[in-house]
Amino acid sequence: MNKIYGYILKNKFRLAKGVIRHNLAGVLGLLLVGALMLSQAMRIVAYLEPGNPLEDKYVIYIMAMLAAVSFYRAFLMKSPVIMINAATLHHTFYTRYFKIIMRWQYLLLALRSLSIAGISAYIIAGRTVNTIFTTVCILLFAYLLLSESVAWIAYHTPASRLPLLGLMCLNMMCLFAGGYGISTTGPYAGGAFGGFTKACVAIALLAVELIAVLYHLKHKFQLDYSKFEGYLRFVDETMAAQSQNNWAKMVQIAKEHSLKKEYRIMLNHLRPTKRNVLVYKNVIETARLGRAIWITLLALLVFAYIITMTTWLSWDFAEFHELSKIIAVFCIATVYANLKEIWLRQVNTVLQKSSLGLHIPFDTNRILLGYLPFPLVAYAALSVVLGLLFGVRITSVLALFVSGSVVYAADLLLLTKQFKVNKAVRLVLNALLFSGVYLVFS
Repeated sequence: MNKIYGYILKNKFRLAKGVIRHNLAGVLGLLLVGALMLSQAMRIVAYLEPGNPLEDKYVIYIMAMLAAVSFYRAFLMKSPVIMINAATLHHTFYTRYFKIIMRWQYLLLALRSLSIAGISAYIIAGRTVNTIFTTVCILLFAYLLLSESVAWIAYHTPASRLPLLGLMCLNMMCLFAGGYGISTTGPYAGGAFGGFTKACVAIALLAVELIAVLYHLKHKFQLDYSKFEGYLRFVDETMAAQSQNNWAKMVQIAKEHSLKKEYRIMLNHLRPTKRNVLVYKNVIETARLGRAIWITLLALLVFAYIITMTTWLSWDFAEFHELSKIIAVFCIATVYANLKEIWLRQVNTVLQKSSLGLHIPFDTNRILLGYLPFPLVAYAALSVVLGLLFGVRITSVLALFVSGSVVYAADLLLLTKQFKVNKAVRLVLNALLFSGVYLVFS
């Protein structure tokens, strides 16, 4: 058995080596971004005075971030929190070795939760190991381990998610009630939610829930073997294709995986007519985009807001308003440009199918008009939201909406054979979009 595990570990290193070799630029970019974020996080921590706990507003940010991440992992993330090799699951599931493997996996979950809780508590306590650190660390450790366990149960028993949702809401209340008041000036000074007493009550309640969940995992929990093994095989196939830089295989896997998805909203559910069928199709295809795309676009908008409207980052360029403005403009323009490319790709797919002889009862102009209303409404809503967030005038909001809409409409016309697309036209359109976004910060 030890020899088999050695082969599995060797295979993981071999796959990782292939992925790094074929995606060296992306890996170096991720390492650079990670190093930059880590250095800035260390700078923020270095500004803290030892023994002086964090202010309440920063503590609530940390608590809210942990609560949001735990909720996402429990109810929105499609992948399980515990990952093992598919061959290991297949060959050890009906043996005693599988229980040993799962015990090690649960231990890794506990160590990961303890590490995050310790780092967060160390920052909240003001880079000091004291009573505040100990209390916050125990509180966060119980909450994080309980959240990981709930996420593992929710993955294998989707039918019982409503009780688990109630449990997670109760855990979040304990997290805020027990942790927020601890970090105020002076040990257990109270704060908005109370002090040491409520912290102890919250920890005790989380401990009771954790014991109950662990008992359920040990005696009543049933692993969904087919679902778990199917996902692990999908991950292994994807890693193997990526390690070999086999793009044809990766495209095949992506298409096969997309066909297995079950969608709640179908085109026939909306009872479309010939006038609105393309609009409905545009809305449904946009809603079916992967979560990673929406999270990335949202992260760009949040970063643009943070760097221009708050003092949360201690970066050097944050002190220079013009440089911060350019970075924020780039982030917002990237969001508009990516939305434009998403919709243009949908239009282009329909146009290509029509040119290949498939029966689509619309001419080119009707197809272009069908993919115009929803993007205009989406751009208008996004422009209004950004205007409210950044506190700009109505003229700036209109300029943002007009620039995004005009650029999208121009690119939409460029999809037809009547216009010849060249780099100069693309450059002018991107400059127009960038200028419209820049007016928001003028």
